[in-house]
Amino acid sequence: MNPTTSDSLRAARERLTSFLARVQPSKGCATGLTTREINRLFSQLLSDLRNTERLLQQKEVSEQDTDLKDEIACYRGTLLRLQEAMPHLYALLMMERVRLESEGVRLRKASAWADASKITV
Repeated sequence: MNPTTSDSLRAARERLTSFLARVQPSKGCATGLTTREINRLFSQLLSDLRNTERLLQQKEVSEQDTDLKDEIACYRGTLLRLQEAMPHLYALLMMERVRLESEGVRLRKASAWADASKITV
């Protein structure tokens, strides 16, 4: 059985809700996400947003389809929560960028030290 537009939209909303729960810090603590997890979560988010956009562009909503209208309203509410979370998401990504840049500096210094320490014959 193929999922209905409402089912697909509901599943996308549930994934978006899960994304928001995962990236929000709890009680002021960091999220504890790894670079790989952040990358996977944001890739999935972008894919879901694009797929949902295509799904809704293809579907004409009739007045009688109250299930779909209700699900669109719920999805819109979740998108508004995503919009509110954007400053936090930006900060999360900037912290990750700083961490990666610091790690890059550390690795370059270690590499330079290793190169300088090599005994040449």
